[in-house]
Amino acid sequence: MIENTAGQGSSIGCSFEQVADIIAGLDGLPVGVCLDTAHTFASGYDISNETGLKATIRAIHRSFGFELIKLIHCNDSKVPLGARVDRHQHIGLGHIGSAAFRNITHTARFRRIPFILETPIDKHGDDERNLSRVRELSR
Repeated sequence: MIENTAGQGSSIGCSFEQVADIIAGLDGLPVGVCLDTAHTFASGYDISNETGLKATIRAIHRSFGFELIKLIHCNDSKVPLGARVDRHQHIGLGHIGSAAFRNITHTARFRRIPFILETPIDKHGDDERNLSRVRELSR
């Protein structure tokens, strides 16, 4: 699995084109993509609103394509759009926001892809609260 990055420091893989280039360089090896929502947002793809989400979906199509997305790391972002820093936040409490997770979980392209929470655990029960929040937003 190749996971997109937030673009922190000298890391590569923050643009979908870079992820596609990495995959192309693997000479046909079986590989999938793990799309991280906080990394996507921090690297400059505005998934916090419908217009930005649609543009992000088009960018995915133009680069590596949806068929390669095998997993989504689901997390909000402590940092604003394009900050290029990897800081995960609880669902709905960050810069991506609750409405965005409702849009993402209701987007047909994402419905068949497993979501794994990758949110902070600041206190006991945070994982259950984040899971409940994603389930609530996906209804």
